[in-house]
Amino acid sequence: MTARLLSAPVAVVPAVACLALATAGCSVSVRATGDAGLSRSEVEARVDAVLEDRLGRAPEAIDCPEPLPAEVGAAVRCSVTVDEDAVGATVTATAVEGRDLELDVVVDERAAS
Repeated sequence: MTARLLSAPVAVVPAVACLALATAGCSVSVRATGDAGLSRSEVEARVDAVLEDRLGRAPEAIDCPEPLPAEVGAAVRCSVTVDEDAVGATVTATAVEGRDLELDVVVDERAAS
């Protein structure tokens, strides 16, 4: 995984958590369990792992409403809850080689209204 890891104390102000999440995209390589790409639960697990690395703790909730196809440029929007604030995140497949997908996770700068 190539990522710039940010750590934050467990008790952070929501605005600080959102800022930490939004500072930069993060790329991660994953192996799909099927030829079609990643299931909803696989996408959610990958986003959870990436954001836990960035924040030093897991988000309260992640909801990705659809699977991610194994196609370069394919993207899904997810909702991430941190400190009771929901923010959007875009998960994009940046490279696909066989069953290996490289993902980029970018979190919105502002909480969803």
